[in-house]
Amino acid sequence: MQSSRWLIGISLVLGILISINMTTGTQRISAVKLTGGYMEIVEEDVCSGALLRLTCRSLRAFIFVLQAEFHRKSTKTCGSSVRAEKRAAQWYNYNSGIRKTITIELRGNYLKDEDDESGPVVDLRKSFNRKCSGQHHCRFTVAEDHPGGAHWPTADLRLKYACIPEGAVKRYCNTEVRINRGEAGYIKSPGYPLYYPGEYACGWAFKTAPGQRVVLQFHDFNIRSPEADGNCEDLIRIQDSGQTIFESCGTRIGTRIVSNSNQLTLKLISSSRVYPARGFLLKYEAVGCPETHAPDGSFVANDTSETRTFQCRTGNIFPDTRMPTKTVKCQQGAWNETIEHLPNCVATSATILK
Repeated sequence: MQSSRWLIGISLVLGILISINMTTGTQRISAVKLTGGYMEIVEEDVCSGALLRLTCRSLRAFIFVLQAEFHRKSTKTCGSSVRAEKRAAQWYNYNSGIRKTITIELRGNYLKDEDDESGPVVDLRKSFNRKCSGQHHCRFTVAEDHPGGAHWPTADLRLKYACIPEGAVKRYCNTEVRINRGEAGYIKSPGYPLYYPGEYACGWAFKTAPGQRVVLQFHDFNIRSPEADGNCEDLIRIQDSGQTIFESCGTRIGTRIVSNSNQLTLKLISSSRVYPARGFLLKYEAVGCPETHAPDGSFVANDTSETRTFQCRTGNIFPDTRMPTKTVKCQQGAWNETIEHLPNCVATSATILK
């Protein structure tokens, strides 16, 4: 009798473990070294019907979301045997019915954008940012935390988020940020993720070596939504050499700005003393290689962010290769050859004989 109960108990435990494996999927953790500590990167493949727990092991770190994709045609993590045709029908019924008749207004400065959710992969980063970014830990369910998610059939969810140390993130404005070769860093607006300030200038000036360009990648962007006429009372403005190259408000994901020069300025402009929206979190880095001068007797024939080709003038060649052109490659912010030591062009034998 006791052995029977013991076997039943073991069976129940195994059943629970199998269920957990199906709903939690797999988790992979890696680390990236930053100036202010190590940033953990967590990747998970889970079932969209599961309760997701995003957690930073350090209390001095906070979450930001890198990837959150709902793969509606894949159900490997859910253990589902629902046929593809039936799932497609469920998805069509949802898109053609409920989504067209419901306007969902969420807390804070967030009004659901009319994103295209009809494709095989749906980006859920806006919803994850609203609930989790800037927090030390959070719980998320697609059914409760994504507009219309309660009507979706369960499917695979690919999640990737970072736990970044507070000390690795700049949080004070009106500063100059110098980006050295191979460096990258993060900035969050003052008050992130609870509010952002206003009624005074709040800006950053980014600068790197001549020849390189500045890249700003917004991982979270949540500024007061535009008015009915489309105008922004609050906004983020980015300028390159005095020219505005980006100006926006509202909620965005994945916005990437690349400068044309080696300098950028970013300004957070707000009409209120304090506004209850998250503000922004961005990554900055420099791309390309420093400016170079062509060797004597040559000129730059082709110049891209990855290569630079020098062309000797007619009747001249580079003595080391006996060729009229030489191409150098930009690798991780540095040229693969020392530009200062490149040989100057020399006349070919045929030219000398003439």
